[in-house]
Amino acid sequence: MTTILQHVTEGYGTAVGALVSPAFGLISALRRARTFHPRGDLFVGHLHVDPAAQGDDAVLGRRLQGEVLLRFSDALSKQGPRRFDVLGMALRFGRGVAGFDGDQDLLFATIQRPWTMPIAPVLTDTSDYVGNDYFAVSPFATPEHERAYFRVHPEVSGVWGRDDGAPALPAHEMRRERIIALAEGSDLELELGISKGPWGRFRPLGRMTIDRALPRDPVALSFDPFRSGAGIRPRGLVHALRRGVYAASRTTRRWTAAADEGATRAD
Repeated sequence: MTTILQHVTEGYGTAVGALVSPAFGLISALRRARTFHPRGDLFVGHLHVDPAAQGDDAVLGRRLQGEVLLRFSDALSKQGPRRFDVLGMALRFGRGVAGFDGDQDLLFATIQRPWTMPIAPVLTDTSDYVGNDYFAVSPFATPEHERAYFRVHPEVSGVWGRDDGAPALPAHEMRRERIIALAEGSDLELELGISKGPWGRFRPLGRMTIDRALPRDPVALSFDPFRSGAGIRPRGLVHALRRGVYAASRTTRRWTAAADEGATRAD
Protein backbone atom coordinates (compact mmCIF):
# COMPACT_ATOMS: atom_id res chain seq x y z
CA MET A 1 0.00 0.00 0.00
CA THR A 2 1.40 3.40 -1.01
CA THR A 3 1.56 5.73 1.99
CA ILE A 4 1.42 9.50 2.18
CA LEU A 5 5.04 9.48 3.40
CA GLN A 6 6.08 7.48 0.35
CA HIS A 7 4.35 9.94 -1.98
CA VAL A 8 6.09 12.86 -0.27
CA THR A 9 9.49 11.14 -0.31
CA GLU A 10 9.25 10.19 -3.97
CA GLY A 11 7.96 13.65 -4.89
CA TYR A 12 10.94 15.19 -3.13
CA GLY A 13 13.31 12.81 -4.93
CA THR A 14 11.77 13.62 -8.32
CA ALA A 15 12.15 17.36 -7.67
CA VAL A 16 15.78 17.07 -6.56
CA GLY A 17 16.56 14.82 -9.51
CA ALA A 18 15.12 17.40 -11.89
CA LEU A 19 17.24 20.14 -10.29
CA VAL A 20 20.53 18.26 -10.64
CA SER A 21 19.77 16.66 -14.01
CA PRO A 22 21.40 19.45 -16.09
CA ALA A 23 24.72 18.73 -14.38
CA PHE A 24 24.48 15.05 -15.30
CA GLY A 25 23.52 15.97 -18.84
CA LEU A 26 26.61 18.19 -19.10
CA ILE A 27 28.87 15.43 -17.80
CA SER A 28 27.43 13.01 -20.35
CA ALA A 29 28.08 15.54 -23.11
CA LEU A 30 31.68 16.08 -22.01
CA ARG A 31 32.33 12.34 -21.68
CA ARG A 32 30.50 11.51 -24.93
CA ALA A 33 29.06 8.65 -22.89
CA ARG A 34 26.83 7.90 -19.91
CA THR A 35 27.74 9.77 -16.73
CA PHE A 36 27.97 6.45 -14.89
CA HIS A 37 28.70 3.07 -16.48
CA PRO A 38 29.96 4.74 -19.67
CA ARG A 39 31.24 1.60 -21.43
CA GLY A 40 29.96 -1.94 -21.13
CA ASP A 41 30.00 -5.51 -22.41
CA LEU A 42 26.75 -6.89 -23.79
CA PHE A 43 25.45 -10.45 -23.73
CA VAL A 44 22.22 -12.19 -24.66
CA GLY A 45 20.87 -14.96 -22.49
CA HIS A 46 17.72 -16.55 -21.15
CA LEU A 47 16.00 -16.66 -17.80
CA HIS A 48 14.10 -19.70 -16.59
CA VAL A 49 12.02 -19.84 -13.44
CA ASP A 50 14.02 -21.38 -10.63
CA PRO A 51 12.59 -24.79 -9.67
CA ALA A 52 12.64 -23.67 -6.03
CA ALA A 53 10.47 -20.58 -6.70
CA GLN A 54 7.02 -20.92 -5.17
CA GLY A 55 3.75 -19.01 -5.04
CA ASP A 56 4.02 -15.32 -5.88
CA ASP A 57 7.73 -15.66 -6.67
CA ALA A 58 6.98 -18.24 -9.35
CA VAL A 59 4.24 -16.04 -10.82
CA LEU A 60 6.69 -13.13 -11.17
CA GLY A 61 9.39 -15.44 -12.51
CA ARG A 62 7.11 -16.63 -15.29
CA ARG A 63 6.56 -13.03 -16.43
CA LEU A 64 10.32 -12.53 -16.66
CA GLN A 65 11.01 -15.87 -18.33
CA GLY A 66 12.56 -15.70 -21.77
CA GLU A 67 15.29 -13.71 -23.46
CA VAL A 68 17.34 -11.29 -21.40
CA LEU A 69 19.89 -8.67 -22.42
CA LEU A 70 22.79 -8.29 -19.95
CA ARG A 71 25.24 -5.40 -19.75
CA PHE A 72 28.25 -5.47 -17.43
CA SER A 73 30.18 -2.25 -16.84
CA ASP A 74 32.50 -0.21 -14.65
CA ALA A 75 30.75 2.60 -12.81
CA LEU A 76 33.30 5.32 -13.59
CA SER A 77 36.01 4.18 -15.95
CA LYS A 78 35.87 4.33 -19.75
CA GLN A 79 39.24 2.57 -20.08
CA GLY A 80 38.66 -0.71 -18.27
CA PRO A 81 38.85 -1.87 -14.66
CA ARG A 82 40.38 0.27 -11.96
CA ARG A 83 41.27 -1.07 -8.56
CA PHE A 84 38.75 1.07 -6.70
CA ASP A 85 35.46 1.19 -8.53
CA VAL A 86 32.12 -0.60 -8.50
CA LEU A 87 30.59 -2.74 -11.22
CA GLY A 88 27.14 -2.55 -12.69
CA MET A 89 24.84 -5.08 -14.30
CA ALA A 90 21.80 -3.98 -16.29
CA LEU A 91 19.15 -6.48 -17.35
CA ARG A 92 16.42 -6.14 -19.93
CA PHE A 93 13.76 -8.83 -20.02
CA GLY A 94 12.09 -8.57 -23.40
CA ARG A 95 13.09 -7.82 -26.95
CA GLY A 96 16.70 -6.75 -26.76
CA VAL A 97 18.67 -3.61 -27.46
CA ALA A 98 15.91 -1.35 -28.79
CA GLY A 99 13.70 -1.38 -25.70
CA PHE A 100 9.97 -1.71 -26.33
CA ASP A 101 6.80 -1.21 -24.33
CA GLY A 102 6.30 -4.35 -22.31
CA ASP A 103 10.01 -4.86 -21.63
CA GLN A 104 11.32 -4.82 -18.06
CA ASP A 105 14.63 -3.22 -17.08
CA LEU A 106 16.39 -3.90 -13.78
CA LEU A 107 19.62 -2.16 -12.81
CA PHE A 108 22.12 -3.64 -10.36
CA ALA A 109 25.48 -2.67 -8.86
CA THR A 110 27.98 -4.12 -6.42
CA ILE A 111 26.44 -1.80 -3.81
CA GLN A 112 23.99 -3.40 -1.41
CA ARG A 113 22.49 -0.21 0.05
CA PRO A 114 22.99 3.50 -0.75
CA TRP A 115 24.94 4.11 2.47
CA THR A 116 27.36 1.26 1.71
CA MET A 117 28.59 3.13 -1.38
CA PRO A 118 31.79 4.46 0.29
CA ILE A 119 33.06 0.95 1.05
CA ALA A 120 31.73 -0.79 -2.08
CA PRO A 121 34.82 0.04 -4.20
CA VAL A 122 37.01 -1.67 -1.62
CA LEU A 123 34.85 -4.80 -1.58
CA THR A 124 34.35 -5.09 -5.37
CA ASP A 125 36.61 -7.27 -7.50
CA THR A 126 36.68 -5.16 -10.65
CA SER A 127 38.82 -7.72 -12.51
CA ASP A 128 36.00 -10.27 -12.72
CA TYR A 129 32.41 -9.57 -13.73
CA VAL A 130 31.20 -12.84 -12.26
CA GLY A 131 33.20 -12.62 -9.05
CA ASN A 132 30.70 -10.35 -7.30
CA ASP A 133 27.08 -10.22 -6.19
CA TYR A 134 24.95 -7.45 -7.69
CA PHE A 135 22.11 -5.67 -5.89
CA ALA A 136 19.24 -3.51 -7.11
CA VAL A 137 20.05 -1.25 -4.11
CA SER A 138 16.58 0.22 -3.48
CA PRO A 139 13.07 -1.27 -3.13
CA PHE A 140 10.49 -2.18 -5.73
CA ALA A 141 6.84 -3.18 -5.72
CA THR A 142 5.24 -5.85 -7.89
CA PRO A 143 1.63 -6.98 -8.29
CA GLU A 144 2.52 -9.88 -5.98
CA HIS A 145 4.96 -8.17 -3.59
CA GLU A 146 4.31 -4.94 -1.69
CA ARG A 147 8.05 -4.50 -1.14
CA ALA A 148 10.81 -6.40 -2.91
CA TYR A 149 14.59 -6.27 -3.23
CA PHE A 150 16.55 -8.08 -5.93
CA ARG A 151 20.01 -9.61 -6.15
CA VAL A 152 21.99 -11.39 -8.88
CA HIS A 153 24.37 -14.06 -7.59
CA PRO A 154 26.76 -15.60 -10.18
CA GLU A 155 27.38 -19.33 -9.76
CA VAL A 156 30.59 -20.45 -11.46
CA SER A 157 31.36 -24.15 -11.65
CA GLY A 158 34.29 -24.09 -14.05
CA VAL A 159 37.78 -22.64 -14.11
CA TRP A 160 39.03 -20.66 -17.07
CA GLY A 161 42.61 -19.74 -17.81
CA ARG A 162 44.67 -18.91 -20.87
CA ASP A 163 47.33 -21.59 -21.21
CA ASP A 164 47.69 -21.47 -24.98
CA GLY A 165 50.72 -19.18 -25.00
CA ALA A 166 48.72 -16.35 -26.56
CA PRO A 167 49.58 -12.78 -25.58
CA ALA A 168 47.87 -11.61 -22.43
CA LEU A 169 44.64 -9.76 -23.08
CA PRO A 170 43.89 -6.33 -21.60
CA ALA A 171 42.05 -6.60 -18.29
CA HIS A 172 38.71 -5.44 -19.70
CA GLU A 173 38.85 -8.06 -22.45
CA MET A 174 39.74 -10.79 -19.96
CA ARG A 175 36.48 -10.22 -18.09
CA ARG A 176 34.48 -10.57 -21.29
CA GLU A 177 36.38 -13.61 -22.51
CA ARG A 178 35.96 -15.32 -19.14
CA ILE A 179 32.17 -15.03 -19.37
CA ILE A 180 32.17 -16.32 -22.96
CA ALA A 181 34.33 -19.31 -22.07
CA LEU A 182 32.31 -20.19 -18.97
CA ALA A 183 29.06 -19.88 -20.91
CA GLU A 184 30.33 -22.12 -23.69
CA GLY A 185 31.23 -24.74 -21.12
CA SER A 186 27.85 -24.41 -19.36
CA ASP A 187 29.82 -23.44 -16.27
CA LEU A 188 27.98 -20.21 -15.47
CA GLU A 189 24.52 -19.49 -14.12
CA LEU A 190 23.26 -16.24 -12.66
CA GLU A 191 20.69 -16.62 -9.91
CA LEU A 192 18.11 -13.83 -9.70
CA GLY A 193 16.91 -13.64 -6.11
CA ILE A 194 14.15 -11.71 -4.36
CA SER A 195 13.75 -10.70 -0.72
CA LYS A 196 11.45 -8.68 1.50
CA GLY A 197 14.42 -6.77 2.92
CA PRO A 198 17.71 -5.41 1.55
CA TRP A 199 19.91 -7.85 3.48
CA GLY A 200 18.09 -11.04 2.49
CA ARG A 201 17.27 -13.88 2.86
CA PHE A 202 17.13 -13.87 -0.96
CA ARG A 203 14.80 -16.51 -2.34
CA PRO A 204 15.62 -17.95 -5.80
CA LEU A 205 13.36 -16.44 -8.44
CA GLY A 206 15.03 -17.29 -11.75
CA ARG A 207 18.21 -18.64 -13.26
CA MET A 208 19.95 -16.95 -16.17
CA THR A 209 22.32 -18.49 -18.66
CA ILE A 210 24.31 -16.61 -21.31
CA ASP A 211 23.99 -17.63 -24.95
CA ARG A 212 26.31 -15.24 -26.77
CA ALA A 213 28.20 -11.96 -26.60
CA LEU A 214 27.20 -8.97 -28.70
CA PRO A 215 30.04 -7.26 -30.57
CA ARG A 216 29.44 -3.69 -29.42
CA ASP A 217 27.77 -1.49 -26.83
CA PRO A 218 25.67 1.00 -28.85
CA VAL A 219 25.74 4.61 -27.71
CA ALA A 220 21.96 4.73 -28.13
CA LEU A 221 21.39 1.79 -25.77
CA SER A 222 19.53 3.09 -22.74
CA PHE A 223 18.33 1.17 -19.71
CA ASP A 224 15.49 2.85 -17.87
CA PRO A 225 14.74 1.93 -14.23
CA PHE A 226 11.13 2.99 -14.89
CA ARG A 227 10.62 0.58 -17.81
CA SER A 228 8.36 -1.84 -15.93
CA GLY A 229 6.59 -4.07 -18.43
CA ALA A 230 6.66 -7.06 -16.05
CA GLY A 231 5.12 -5.01 -13.26
CA ILE A 232 8.31 -4.40 -11.23
CA ARG A 233 7.99 -0.74 -10.26
CA PRO A 234 10.70 1.33 -8.52
CA ARG A 235 9.86 2.77 -5.12
CA GLY A 236 11.56 5.17 -2.74
CA LEU A 237 13.77 8.26 -2.72
CA VAL A 238 16.80 6.90 -4.60
CA HIS A 239 14.75 5.62 -7.51
CA ALA A 240 12.83 8.91 -7.69
CA LEU A 241 16.11 10.82 -7.95
CA ARG A 242 16.98 8.77 -11.02
CA ARG A 243 14.02 9.87 -13.12
CA GLY A 244 15.32 13.29 -14.17
CA VAL A 245 18.97 12.28 -14.13
CA TYR A 246 18.52 9.35 -16.51
CA ALA A 247 16.31 11.38 -18.84
CA ALA A 248 18.91 14.17 -19.06
CA SER A 249 21.71 11.71 -19.78
CA ARG A 250 19.70 9.98 -22.52
CA THR A 251 18.78 13.27 -24.18
CA THR A 252 22.35 14.57 -24.11
CA ARG A 253 23.72 11.34 -25.57
CA ARG A 254 21.27 11.56 -28.47
CA TRP A 255 22.33 15.15 -29.17
CA THR A 256 26.06 14.43 -29.02
CA ALA A 257 25.68 11.29 -31.13
CA ALA A 258 23.80 13.27 -33.78
CA ALA A 259 26.45 16.02 -33.68
CA ASP A 260 29.30 13.52 -33.97
CA GLU A 261 27.57 11.80 -36.89
CA GLY A 262 27.10 15.14 -38.63
CA ALA A 263 30.75 16.05 -38.12
CA THR A 264 31.85 12.69 -39.52
CA ARG A 265 29.77 13.19 -42.64
CA ALA A 266 31.13 16.69 -43.08
CA ASP A 267 34.67 15.31 -42.96
